[in-house]
Amino acid sequence: AALARRTARSAVPTRLRRPRECAGLVIAALGFCSFLPAALSSPPPAEESDTYHPRNSKPPGREPPAPAEAVRALKFPEGFHATLFAGEPQVRQPIAMTMDERGRVWVAEAYSYGEWARRGEDRIVVFTDRDGDGVADERKIFCTGLHHVSSVEVGFGGVWVIDSPRLIFIPDKDGKGVPDGPPEVRLDGWTTEGRHNMASGLHWGPDGWLYGLHGQLQESEVLNPATGERLHVGPGVWRYHPVTRRFEVVLRGMTNPWGLDWDAFGEMFLSNNVNGHLFHGLPGAFYERSFGADEVPESYARLGMIADAPHYRSRADDWRQDWEKRFAALDEAAEFGGGHSHCGLMIYQGDNWPAAYRGHTFMGNTHGRRVNEDVLARSGAGFTAKRAGDFAVAENPWFRGVTIFSGPDGGVLLSDWCDDGECHDEDGVHRTSGRIYKIMYGQPAAKAPPDLRRDSDAELVGRLLDKNEWFPRQARRLLQERAATNGKLDDAAVKALRAMTREHADASRRLRGLWALHGARLLTNEDFIAASRDADEHVRAWAVTLACDERRPSAAALKRIGELAAADASALVRLHLACAVGRVPDAAAWPLAQALMHRGEDAADRTLQVVLWHNLVVRPVFDSAHVSAALPDCALPKVRQFLARWIAEAGTGSAAFAELLRLAAGADEARAEDLLGGAAAALRGRWRMRAPTNWTELAPGFFASSSARIREAAVTLSTAFGDTSALALVRQKLDDPAQPVAERSRVLLALAAAQAPGYENLVARAFKDAPLRAAALRAMSALKGNAATRLILDTWSEFNAEEKSAALDTLCVRATSARQWLALLAAGKTRAADLDAIHARQIFALGDATANELLAAHWGRVQASDADKLALLEKYRALLSAPAPALDLRRGHEVFTRACAICHRLFGVGAAIGPDLTGSGRASRDYLLANIIDPSAVVPRDFQLTVVTLTDGQTLSGIIAAQDAATLTLQTVAERRILERKQIAGTETKPVSMMPEGLLNGLSDAEVRDLFAFLMQSKP
Repeated sequence: AALARRTARSAVPTRLRRPRECAGLVIAALGFCSFLPAALSSPPPAEESDTYHPRNSKPPGREPPAPAEAVRALKFPEGFHATLFAGEPQVRQPIAMTMDERGRVWVAEAYSYGEWARRGEDRIVVFTDRDGDGVADERKIFCTGLHHVSSVEVGFGGVWVIDSPRLIFIPDKDGKGVPDGPPEVRLDGWTTEGRHNMASGLHWGPDGWLYGLHGQLQESEVLNPATGERLHVGPGVWRYHPVTRRFEVVLRGMTNPWGLDWDAFGEMFLSNNVNGHLFHGLPGAFYERSFGADEVPESYARLGMIADAPHYRSRADDWRQDWEKRFAALDEAAEFGGGHSHCGLMIYQGDNWPAAYRGHTFMGNTHGRRVNEDVLARSGAGFTAKRAGDFAVAENPWFRGVTIFSGPDGGVLLSDWCDDGECHDEDGVHRTSGRIYKIMYGQPAAKAPPDLRRDSDAELVGRLLDKNEWFPRQARRLLQERAATNGKLDDAAVKALRAMTREHADASRRLRGLWALHGARLLTNEDFIAASRDADEHVRAWAVTLACDERRPSAAALKRIGELAAADASALVRLHLACAVGRVPDAAAWPLAQALMHRGEDAADRTLQVVLWHNLVVRPVFDSAHVSAALPDCALPKVRQFLARWIAEAGTGSAAFAELLRLAAGADEARAEDLLGGAAAALRGRWRMRAPTNWTELAPGFFASSSARIREAAVTLSTAFGDTSALALVRQKLDDPAQPVAERSRVLLALAAAQAPGYENLVARAFKDAPLRAAALRAMSALKGNAATRLILDTWSEFNAEEKSAALDTLCVRATSARQWLALLAAGKTRAADLDAIHARQIFALGDATANELLAAHWGRVQASDADKLALLEKYRALLSAPAPALDLRRGHEVFTRACAICHRLFGVGAAIGPDLTGSGRASRDYLLANIIDPSAVVPRDFQLTVVTLTDGQTLSGIIAAQDAATLTLQTVAERRILERKQIAGTETKPVSMMPEGLLNGLSDAEVRDLFAFLMQSKP
């Protein structure tokens, strides 16, 4: 432990510290962990709060404004004001917080954040505001000795804490804020390598489960000690039942969800970082991720964010304008909300703020130093969200809002992590600061918090009717706890619950009664049937969800669910039914899905169709017989496409595929487009496939169709089957100068990859055609022999920058050609500046000793040592800090286009291979330097570099974008390439990022300064 502390004080930045260097520290720290149960079983000494001093890793002299000053720096709409509920040293590093039924605020303090050494310094602290004036009167340390704390929740006689790798339950049955005994491990196996994407977000759901979140940097294999089973958990939402101890994944996707709440009707919403800020949470669905392939390749599509615009500049203007004029007429970045890093989520349902705010979403924007506000609205079966501006803006660069929720007086608590780094704190962590603010509207009289523990069962049922959602949520949990502890609730309370569920005039109150009955395990078949016939769609939808909650709906419930699927008029109910497809017994899954497939009124609702598919395709009963039977009468276009794609992937020579083509030939145009389009999606990039028996008979009709989509799909299918007539059509497109250059280039590359008859002559002819030369240079990688290499090297001096990059795409996939280019570099006949870091990485991946020696001698090292990286870091810090001549933003833009835009977008320009830089923490020089100099410091599994060797001798490197039994899709910096398994000789995944080191190699000091100036500007 002492060794770990001493090392943590070193000046080595976190991102530059390597796992191999820390391994000894982890082993040394393991002994320190052994005190944990003892530390949790008794209260810490009172003086600990006064003597404990966290270790700041910020450079000396950087301090935040005082807490009182930070409160004054918060700007709200008229009528709102904030008080300092608590500030350092009473609270520090508040990574999460929650409130119990007595109004006490439980705060998780994460001193391990950023370094993640196991020092046992993290802890849980409890605050009480006895007079309700918005300022905490009492503070108590509940427990210490935690290592990787990220979330806290209270209930069922204790405290729930995510302390990775475990979810622990610390008993406190009398509620005195003192542990009754050692912690109980409820789940074990959360990754500790996720760093900023760890398991987090504990919240009690309306269904009585404990919900949690998970990020995508690293995934987890989580053991449930109650069952002995391990469950793979990736990015998304999971849940754990406090009574039955069931554990399951709810939905998958997003980048790093860090906020969760439910609206008045129990619909789940999530805040997220990087790839969208607001999502509608639907069980069984797959959501967009920043990178990586889905766990289920046949999921085919992902749901995206529901917001109409991101909280940062990303407008799709006419990019043909001069770049300096873009956004010239737009307001400053404040209009857009600040950035793409979001923490916390509250749907306001209190009774203090004005009614205009009720039901709106509020989340912290850590890059923007503000609280964003969005307005939810129904859209088809699901939701959309419109930006409503910023509810709060902090005129304080240290503000980092993390957790937000409302309390019993309708006021809102907002925690402030308090640091001036971007979201990853690349320049160290200021561990001695932290604040919690209380936000109120007007000047209401102070109210002491209630103590709902003293309420009878009947009084708790009465609390379910309160306008302030805090009371129903606490009362529902307490009723669930009492039913679990005592085996029952008071008869009068149960009677009142049933009356509320069936008779109350307000649908949200009927729902509250339904949830309470379910949580107390008192929901009967009769209750379900009554709710399923309710006049309100929300109640009917939840009746379906609760009936399938434990995947064991009764026979009566299944019968009624089938009736709803066939006839219910509500798209929301049908959306819940689509989710239920993943939760009913196997024998009921296909009948329920097919009933929904017949509902043509949902033909334009992408959300419902995608969710239905996601919940169906993962079922073990998903097979060819069911798919073929469902296809003819399916009224949902997106599902039709997915069914057809699945059939094509299963085998083109099958009877099912021939029947698919027959259906397409006899269908109306829209259906034919779906069926053939789905099949083409499966076979795009495939070659020499077995043609179905009826292809020759039906193909002429497809080629003669008036629909361009059908003709395009027919060409794709014919090409996959090696049909000479299709190849002739493809060549016609290549030879037609009226076709867009991008389309002609795509065709040339496809013909070369397939080694279609005569492709060598096509490539040679295209090389002489200036618009196609870059594509021809890339296509030369498919040519055998040394002739293509000699042609490239002999004409190198004639190439422009784009053509040189294309030529290197070809030269760097084989060791022999890479060595020949490097030999010219050694002889001074080419320039080191011609070779960018990406192609240098590709040469290094070839594993050729001679090429690597030449590369190191005449270009530089692809993988620098940690000492080299530290030296580079200090070199460029000094360069960028020193007084400089006038900066040239145009040249910075040119460098960005050459070095960065091939993977990243900024202000809407560039590729979407890596994260969008527009909403990132690029205002921080240290953030940019750390990521550029050491891009592999933290590498998600799905973003690790994969080296693929082909049977023809080519070596490609990139990330796996998708894969199935027949193909692997590799995203390189140049293209997204579909490779058939039979083409692949071997694959190797390396623990490094696709983004290479050395991006600043070859740039002059002036170019580096201009690049950083361009990257750090607020607008173009």
